[in-house]
Amino acid sequence: MKNKRNVSIAIPTYNSSKYLESCIKPILNSKYVDEIVICDDFSNSQNVENQINLINTLKEKTNIEIKSLFNKKNVGAFKNKYICINNCKNEIVYQIDSDNIPQKNIDQIFLKIIGLNEKNNLFLPSKIFQFRKNHKMAKNLSFFDSKYIVTFSKSDKLINLNSIQDFYKNKTPHTIDKNLSWVLNLGNFIVHKETYLNFFNDLIEIEDIPLAADALGISYFFIKNGGNIKLLENFYHFHRKREDSVSFTEGNNTDKSFDYFKNKFLNL
Repeated sequence: MKNKRNVSIAIPTYNSSKYLESCIKPILNSKYVDEIVICDDFSNSQNVENQINLINTLKEKTNIEIKSLFNKKNVGAFKNKYICINNCKNEIVYQIDSDNIPQKNIDQIFLKIIGLNEKNNLFLPSKIFQFRKNHKMAKNLSFFDSKYIVTFSKSDKLINLNSIQDFYKNKTPHTIDKNLSWVLNLGNFIVHKETYLNFFNDLIEIEDIPLAADALGISYFFIKNGGNIKLLENFYHFHRKREDSVSFTEGNNTDKSFDYFKNKFLNL
């Protein structure tokens, strides 16, 4: 039974079992989270075994329901995120990638979103803390040098189609650090499940989402269907920079993906 004050965590994963524990642990003390759904996109046998062992261990330490789903074939990040969110029981879902780490005080963000009741918004962090290997840095924000902190906004900020087209046409960044292309490709969002499924139900079978563009695709289709992107003040996560990630290993395809969705946004 759905509780409007409860939150589901959706964690899509692929060959990332070694990062999963650091992703899940900060969530286990949440007052609002009563479900964690992990959707594995046909990882290798060792990663699957590691994941199963970890989940069995965590289940002994928490009352939060933890569900593991295993795709019978690799469906790609875009579809895997859809499957993961579709299998959540609550209306409010926080989708975070398995190699990232949520903020400790995430409950204040959940409470804010529950109070806002803005169902057509895709809620994104207003700041990210980047790191490579030392996830223990996430325990103390003072460890971070300013060059590893990316601040998009210091307050709530609505991003709509006009903002995005202005960015692409006039190079207006609309952010404090970096620019809107970073925001559109950020992923790791909070969303109302019903809105997400309604926006994406007819798109889930499409095959032309470019490699390394699942987050861009989500932003694009959300905007295309009449939704908005909202950066939330004090919402952040710790963003792991991996040399084996698609954006690193598929550099040319990543550039093509950005160009592909730039044209898509401009033609709306």
